[in-house]
Amino acid sequence: MEPWEDGGVLLHIESLELWTHIGVPAEEREKEQRILVSLALEVRQEATKSDTLKDTLDYDALVSAVRKCAEGERKTLEKFGNEIIETVMEFDRVEKVTVNLTKSVLPGTEGVTIYLSHP
Repeated sequence: MEPWEDGGVLLHIESLELWTHIGVPAEEREKEQRILVSLALEVRQEATKSDTLKDTLDYDALVSAVRKCAEGERKTLEKFGNEIIETVMEFDRVEKVTVNLTKSVLPGTEGVTIYLSHP
């Protein structure tokens, strides 16, 4: 983790692999699809003032909560991304989140990626 301007922490979780039912056509949602999720989180500055878990973000709990989002079904990456943002913002240490979701759906590409942020 590295500090950002006002003394907080910028935390990145890169390429978390999730499997979920997603896609506009019903046939596409029949089988789970691989979605890569990356998160950039701004965490309150208390995280830099001590060496205790209660003052920082529990990464394991956060990743577990994000994984649970994949249990549902939806049509769009945008909806899935918003579900992830809502889940992440429930963690009181998080001040801001940007989520990137990549789905390998178009032949000849590595994938389609969307970026969503809050606030």
